[in-house]
Amino acid sequence: MKNKLVIFDFADTIAKLSPSKEELLHKFILNELSLDIPLKHIEEVYHYSTNLLFYSSVNIKKIETKKEFYKKFNNDILSLLGIAHLIDSEKLFNYFNENGQHWILKDGVKELFISLKEKGYLISLVSNFDERLNQVLKNLEIYDLLDSKFISQEIGLEKPNIEFFKLPLKKHNIDSKDTFFIGDSYFLDFIPSQSLGIFPILLDENDRFPLIQKINKISNIIESKNIIFERISKWN
Repeated sequence: MKNKLVIFDFADTIAKLSPSKEELLHKFILNELSLDIPLKHIEEVYHYSTNLLFYSSVNIKKIETKKEFYKKFNNDILSLLGIAHLIDSEKLFNYFNENGQHWILKDGVKELFISLKEKGYLISLVSNFDERLNQVLKNLEIYDLLDSKFISQEIGLEKPNIEFFKLPLKKHNIDSKDTFFIGDSYFLDFIPSQSLGIFPILLDENDRFPLIQKINKISNIIESKNIIFERISKWN
């Protein structure tokens, strides 16, 4: 079998923050307003907001710039929830900073990587993250399972820029048709990888994209293995 490449997004695809931003916001609103907004509703608001206004590790490098971004972002979130007139977005920013979050792997990710490696697949990571990701990957004990990684702040490119997606293909000298891309964002992951001829797999844990065919969509990161292996058997 000739080389095949599987590219993963990082945040909310193979790893997640604990506690989640949605859980923190739910607790914050409960403390500030004694208002119990359903967590599912908060998750939906975050989902659509992050697909339209995403954080740029390339352009945001100073704490002042980061603070300004999140003040606006938080105000948008609070506005969509209908409580922006009741809560100061800067107070929410400070609350997030004071309540430490840490990255954890989603269940089965390490086993998935090992399984892919045993089958001879190359694994790459393409992420809109800053340089801290290197240490995070080491802490999660998957750094050495990656054949390559491309971090936007280090490279100076970020998704959905097509040139960013081309980097692992060039690195491993592999055609897009022999490549899979797995990510949780329709806008940042699915659309650009598909436009490049890469086989896209969207992680849609809450079934928000019902019109994407099943062969290109998973509800759990572990399911990607079945799609990849099935697809490879058809290619061969």
